[in-house]
Amino acid sequence: MLQMTSMELQDLIDESIFISTEYQARQRQWDTAAADLAGVLAQIGVALGVANDSYRQVEQVNAARWR
Repeated sequence: MLQMTSMELQDLIDESIFISTEYQARQRQWDTAAADLAGVLAQIGVALGVANDSYRQVEQVNAARWR
C-alpha cells in the first residue's frame, strides 16, 4: 500500500516548489535572452534596409551615368 507520512508529503511539496521556482527563474532568463535576440535581429533588419537603400541609390546614380 502507498502510505506517506506528513513529513514525506511535505518533503515532496517542498521539492516541487523548489523545482517550480528553478523553472520559473530559467524561464525568465530564456525570455530575457529571447527578447534580447529579437532586439538584435530588429537592428540587423534596420541596418540591412539602410544598406539596401544605399546600394539602390548608388546603382541608380551609376546607371544614370550611362544614359
